[in-house]
Amino acid sequence: MSTTRTRRARALTLSSRSSRSARWCRWSWLVGLAAPALAGCPSPNIYGTPRTLAPGAITHTFAFEANHYSGQYPAASGTGTTSRLEPSIPVTYMLRAGVAEQIDLGVRIGDLSSLGLDVKGNFLRSKVIDLAVDPGAQMLPLLGDRGHAMVHAQVPLLVGINFSRAASLVVSPGIAYVAPFDAVSTESDRVRILGEAGLRGRLGLGVNMRFSNFFALQPEVTTIRSFDSTKATIVAIGLGFSLGQLPSFDDVPEDDDVE
Repeated sequence: MSTTRTRRARALTLSSRSSRSARWCRWSWLVGLAAPALAGCPSPNIYGTPRTLAPGAITHTFAFEANHYSGQYPAASGTGTTSRLEPSIPVTYMLRAGVAEQIDLGVRIGDLSSLGLDVKGNFLRSKVIDLAVDPGAQMLPLLGDRGHAMVHAQVPLLVGINFSRAASLVVSPGIAYVAPFDAVSTESDRVRILGEAGLRGRLGLGVNMRFSNFFALQPEVTTIRSFDSTKATIVAIGLGFSLGQLPSFDDVPEDDDVE
């Protein structure tokens, strides 16, 4: 009887250890998949229109994002091409606040791991076209084996074409500059695409759909590309949900015939 109980106890112990080991393997696998996103990814999408918030107004935006990286770098057999799609597992959060007439401030946490700041100035507002500049910067931490950090700065011109009070096309051409804190030339292609210093061009395209004065949805894609021979390119794809006090479009006609 005692021997039987001992065998059962040993079997239960081995089963418990096996279960814990399986759970640990599953969690390790998930962490391994999430690690690149947790290390910080650029979040250049605007998720808004050129129109700024009224002074004192606040809007919260949550975005689901993915990034595609590509570039051409020397390889042992010649020039190698890198192409990689990487989902950003945590959401991006952005807070916007109106600070003055036709000026608002944005603070974002990209993938809940990188901090960004921008200031939007809406210098033209009309029934059909709105224009604004939106300079900003974002810091990406802990990239690569050595934990490189870098700053992505950008100055886009926001062009809003108002189809109606409920929808606008947003185009955002501009320039971007990458400033790493140290050299990344010996790192992986992904880190070099994200972090090699230099001036780059950027172009974004999004559709802002306003379902009420307090809720808007904006799918958006932004491409950032270097001007050198590596052709380092970042394509950021996102879907943003904005909640709060949105900019007013009461001056835009309600029908599709915007005059």
